Amino acid sequence: MLAILFDEKEHICELGHRRISQARQIVPKEKNVRNFVPPKINFQASDYIEIINCNSCAVYPPPMLRDLSEDDIKSVINSDTTPIRGIQKFPCHT
Repeated sequence: MLAILFDEKEHICELGHRRISQARQIVPKEKNVRNFVPPKINFQASDYIEIINCNSCAVYPPPMLRDLSEDDIKSVINSDTTPIRGIQKFPCHT
């Protein structure tokens, strides 16, 4: 989901913002460690945003964006530069 925010296509960035906003509104019932359930993969996808159907699986906001407000995320999308300093480059599975 983090990659969607920094896509070259503006409509993809907006989609990422909407998905993150929706995921932030879901409050877990219990504060337990989440059980990872691999999502179903769409091998016929023509673009990376179609690989996983976010409507058919549990989606959580990226932990790296936890300290950013909705306005901060929106400003990252509208910026022509690389992401703000607070977002560091980490391998995808850290």
